[in-house]
Order: sequence, then structure tokens, then C-alpha cells
Amino acid sequence: DVEVGEGMINVTLDQDGVLRSMPLLGFNFDEGNLIPFLTLAAEVARLRINTKDNQEIALDQPNVLQLGSMSIPYPQGNTLINFIGPKGSFPTLSLEKVMKGKFSPHDIKGKIVLLGGKAATFHDLYQTPFTKKMETTLLGNNNHPTHVRMVGTEVHAHLIMTILNQSFIYRVPQWTTFLGVSILGVFGT
Repeated sequence: DVEVGEGMINVTLDQDGVLRSMPLLGFNFDEGNLIPFLTLAAEVARLRINTKDNQEIALDQPNVLQLGSMSIPYPQGNTLINFIGPKGSFPTLSLEKVMKGKFSPHDIKGKIVLLGGKAATFHDLYQTPFTKKMETTLLGNNNHPTHVRMVGTEVHAHLIMTILNQSFIYRVPQWTTFLGVSILGVFGT
């Protein structure tokens, strides 16, 4: 009854199966025309910035999504997620407690609330770059890194925070990487 917006929640994994970025736009066809619509994170940012006016979406600049007065880096159709921490960085509230009224509405007043499931059967768990932890095997003390998967709702929360805090990650052009490695090689030699 109090939903103020919704958006596309599709994700795109990198070639190595890690989720590092997400799209901010989806497209519908209407009478042969492409009509852009916002994904969940972009829609939440739009509503948080200005809830009264319908803000213009502009793709005039290469690799930038202009959402009203906000410019969001959008290289190759995705925005890099600046994860603020590991799995569990955001508070959660079970649906059971909500349905039974065992929570204080004050706890969520004025906050962004995302609804999502955590069950493994939903297939909404993703490996992210910052979700490694050390585990000890049953056979001994051999520690080895293993990946802890993050639920999709929390990944969306990280992208929303990236946009609202404007803590964007930028990829360095390949020529600057080559130049930096070359300079280090010369001085290292």
C-alpha cells in the first residue's frame, strides 16, 4: 500500500561470474520506439533526490547517465558498484516479524526499504569482489579462501548507496595502466 516506486532488478555477471556492476536502464518497445525505464537503484535514487517531479533521463554524453541534475558514470551500459562492506552491511527485518507486527515502525521511518527473499531456492545469491573469507576444513587447520555469496537485495542496496553518496568507481583507461606499468618497470629496473 505504501510502495512509491519499482524498477527492473536484472543483473549481469562479469565473465568470471562475479557481480561488480549493474545496469541502470532497461528498454521497452512501444510502436517501434525504444522507451528507457529505470532499474531499481536508479528509480530509488530518483525518488530520494526529488519525489515531486518526473526527472529527465538523458544519454547525450558518452558513458554517462544524466538523471535530472545527477551525472552517473555508465560505461558500457553498467555502473560499477562501490560495496560499502561485506555481506550483512545493511540491517534486515524478517517478513514474519513484519506480518506479526513485531517491529517498530520507527525503525524504518524515513529509510529506504527493499523487499527481497534470502532463500537459496530463489537463486538470488551472487559472488561479489569483497565476499571472501577464510574457512578451516574439517580435515585440519588448512585455511583456504572461499566465497560468501550476497543476496540480490543487498547488492541493490550497495548500488543505491553508491549512487546516493556519489561514491562512483571509475575504470582507468588501458593506456594509463600501460603507461604506469612501463614507468614502474623502468624505475624498478
